[in-house]
Amino acid sequence: MKNSQKELKRVKKTNERLQKIASLFKKRWEDAPVACHTLNTEGIITDVNKTEARMLGYKKEEMIGHPIFDFILPDQREEARKRFLQKLKGRRLPRAKDRIYLRKDGSKIYVAIDDRLERDRSGKVISVHTTMVDISDHKKAEAALKDSEARYKELVEMAGIGILIDDEQGNVKYANKRYAEIFGYNLREFRRLSIQSVVHPDDVEKVMKYHLGRIKGKRVPSRYEFKGIRKDGTPIYLEVSAVPLKEDGEIIGTRAYLWDITERKKAEKEIKDTLEMLRKNLNATINAIALTVEARDPFTSGHQRRVADLARAIATEMGLTKDSIEAIRTAGVIHDLGKICVPADILSKPAKLNELEFSLIKAHPKVAYDILKEIDFPWPVAEIVYQHHERWNGSGYPRGLSDDEILLEARILAVADVVEAMSSHRPYRPALGIKEALKEIEKNKGILYDLETVNVCLKLFSKKKYSFK
Repeated sequence: MKNSQKELKRVKKTNERLQKIASLFKKRWEDAPVACHTLNTEGIITDVNKTEARMLGYKKEEMIGHPIFDFILPDQREEARKRFLQKLKGRRLPRAKDRIYLRKDGSKIYVAIDDRLERDRSGKVISVHTTMVDISDHKKAEAALKDSEARYKELVEMAGIGILIDDEQGNVKYANKRYAEIFGYNLREFRRLSIQSVVHPDDVEKVMKYHLGRIKGKRVPSRYEFKGIRKDGTPIYLEVSAVPLKEDGEIIGTRAYLWDITERKKAEKEIKDTLEMLRKNLNATINAIALTVEARDPFTSGHQRRVADLARAIATEMGLTKDSIEAIRTAGVIHDLGKICVPADILSKPAKLNELEFSLIKAHPKVAYDILKEIDFPWPVAEIVYQHHERWNGSGYPRGLSDDEILLEARILAVADVVEAMSSHRPYRPALGIKEALKEIEKNKGILYDLETVNVCLKLFSKKKYSFK
């Protein structure tokens, strides 16, 4: 009797323990972080946890007793039924695809599903336990990524510039449509080529030198121009911008952007040719003017040219810009243009000029200015000529300008003019010689003449052995 009572107590405790475990399991199942439900062999929901009910917007009692298929997107219900029946028959199936469920409010929710069959002792399936995870945010991110990739691909393919990826040897790994079009190929043809095959022989060495240098991590130009060759053999001019392409920190190739600049090069050549023609025409006009002056004053034939040569040499030695040097040379060639208004007998008079005659001579810078100001030179030629008889201390003519009021180009021209004039023959005196001319500018540097200009001029004659030709 005692043994029987002990056995009853033991069984009772065991049942109580099992009930506590079942209650704890039920509580954990209800509050599990994933959605769970149980189906009978007809696909009817026999139980569902709170997590799933909340996820779909229902109360538990609104779901229990209903087929699970009623909560699936209509387009997926038939496939879900077939899979459920195959599962019951014990067929091994791949993991279920992500499924779309409908919330009570009609909105969609994407879930990942995992099923587990429960069998009785005989092996017969008696129920199906399913867990579901809401992956809607993941699906949205995945869709956004696909959309972004599609847009990026469209952008790359429709870009107006060529985009290419190549490997260490220069073999094409990817090229967009525009890159192939530039060279006259279709994409299939182009992707079988190497970069060397579309570079003109004149520039293959340069392009590969930069490419291999970039692959090795050396500093090479990231953007440069080169000549390419189209499928039909036509040469084209190109500009490329290339950067190393890395994978796991290792350089595996390059990414390049390409522009066809053939039309731009043609336009640049046309502009260059036009400028060259204009320059020649301008020089011809200037020389014609110079010859006009010399025709009226044969005693100073070559004076303007020699002054222009010396002035240009001084400006070059001083490190002036190319534009300033050309302005000085141009002004030098025609600096005495204003003398066309001076009577020829005054220009060739073998005696000292009187006050009236000298006043006519002094007017020649202004006369020249009035003529030249109407010509659209690219430099201030008219003003340089106007000022070439001004002096540093303000004692010159015609405006009495001083120091920095006088253009540097005019100060240089003034020194060159004095040196050439003194060293050459004039109707009213014999040539004084280059030594006397250099003494004159050295004695009056910083007084009549610009100090730096005089020093450079003296250096040209003493150290650089400059001489008039």
